[in-house]
Amino acid sequence: MLSPFFIVVIYFLIKPLPTEIPPDDILFASGVELHEGGLLDLAISEYDKAIEINRFNLQAHQKRADAYFAKGDLGHAMVDYQEAISLRSQLIKGLGSRKRAAMLRSVAEAYMGKALVYAWQGRDLEAQKITSHAVNFGYDPVSAKAAIEGMIKRRENNESLSTIGNNKPPP
Repeated sequence: MLSPFFIVVIYFLIKPLPTEIPPDDILFASGVELHEGGLLDLAISEYDKAIEINRFNLQAHQKRADAYFAKGDLGHAMVDYQEAISLRSQLIKGLGSRKRAAMLRSVAEAYMGKALVYAWQGRDLEAQKITSHAVNFGYDPVSAKAAIEGMIKRRENNESLSTIGNNKPPP
């Protein structure tokens, strides 16, 4: 017969852990919904709150950069893309988690967003170099090439950033 002490120890070893969603993830998800609805300022506000809670929230930095990009605020977009890229070491913490794939995608999208800003600014060689990093992190090479070429074409045709569909960087 097991002693009561061992029964308690066994209970706590097999007891399921609560699955509480971190508050920064809730705010991030809210920001994504607002962003997809075209409410960019509100989305940025939600991303700001998520980052305030967890400054290492790589995905929030990347999505906030996309929202700034969609508004045409390339300065803020570039700062957040760079911050998301610098947080790529967070991928190590995500090993074995479901969130790792989303974080990996965010790093790839941050590199791609940065490349699109460079392409828009006429820094085409830098854009190509950064695009290779996006591809290394899993961005589709065909989509990447098309996005860069599309951005260069928009720049050459003097189109504004606001003509980009869905208020986000091209895929």
